[in-house]
Amino acid sequence: MDEIKLTEKDAEELSDSSQSKVTVKHAVVGSRKKYLTVLSVVACLSVLCLHINSGFWNYGNNLIWYFSNLVECLFYFAAPVFFMITGATLIDYNKRYSMRQYAKKRLTRVGIPFLFWSFFGLFFRLIVGDIRWESLTLRSVINSLVNTRYMTIYWFFISLFVLYLAIPLFANVADEKKQTVFGYLIAVGFSLNAFLPLLFRLLNLEYNQNLMFGVCSEPILYALLGYYIDRYEIPKKWRTVIYAAGIAGLLIHLFGTALLSHSAGQVITTFKGYGNVPCILYATAIFTLFKYTDKTRVMAFLEKPVKPLSDCTFGIYLTHMFALETVIKLSDRFGFGLSLRILLEAVTLVLVIVLVKLLTKIPYVRRIVG
Repeated sequence: MDEIKLTEKDAEELSDSSQSKVTVKHAVVGSRKKYLTVLSVVACLSVLCLHINSGFWNYGNNLIWYFSNLVECLFYFAAPVFFMITGATLIDYNKRYSMRQYAKKRLTRVGIPFLFWSFFGLFFRLIVGDIRWESLTLRSVINSLVNTRYMTIYWFFISLFVLYLAIPLFANVADEKKQTVFGYLIAVGFSLNAFLPLLFRLLNLEYNQNLMFGVCSEPILYALLGYYIDRYEIPKKWRTVIYAAGIAGLLIHLFGTALLSHSAGQVITTFKGYGNVPCILYATAIFTLFKYTDKTRVMAFLEKPVKPLSDCTFGIYLTHMFALETVIKLSDRFGFGLSLRILLEAVTLVLVIVLVKLLTKIPYVRRIVG
């Protein structure tokens, strides 16, 4: 998630590196930074909305659950968009620095914070009583770190690390072949890993997992989509198709989940999943929309309030669940109602944002929060 912070120097280097035989939209210093920065902050705030909305997973045939379903579906694009931003900003890393520097940057900017906050999560679980000291062994600690059991939302980092390992392969595809190769991978990955599995599920057929296109896992698919949309000009008629498909994806996710869950009396996940068709269509439309509103008044309007948060989105993601879980545990203990609990969660998240912003100003400390 650190890739969301492009500097002007990065933008200049990106602009210089975009000159190839392929038709690539010229990078203008600041323009790419603007839409990617705004989108990263929007995605970060969307993550917060999703986590406040945890009541979605407790189905109830009432207005509260249906509203929770709406919130869940509206902000579901958040994690995929972060993968897309990673692809847009990192796949051409070899035009800015060596593979050794690339590895070092990934380790210091993401690997070390992940380990620090994972161990912080271990101590947090001990303090709140989720884990007992006597149950700790080296084996259990390693197992929990690798499987992100101390803080489950850190699943994102495991996927991100695998993506980091794959990016050098895509970075070394010749510029004149990137558009064709990436377009092929996106088309085949979407067809075999998303469309056909959903179709088979709807037809009540078993999908042969050997048909899954391993080269294009969820994070890789989104990274390639982000790079493709960011680098290549999309004709207006195809953008219209993308937006229509995105709206369709959102509606299928929203109403499909509501109808199936209502019939079953529990949350049904047929249309859920970051690698599922509705989410891919919706996230692609969101990313495309932000790219093509980059120079509009809307983007200029959005940039002013979100820019101060652009350097602390990583830290907010790392820390916010500790605060939310504390509020939830206190609410359960003292019997707070749903409305009060949501209010306390919202206030707590504002305080987390302010705290992380302050921590990013402190040397050395800022290395573990962004």
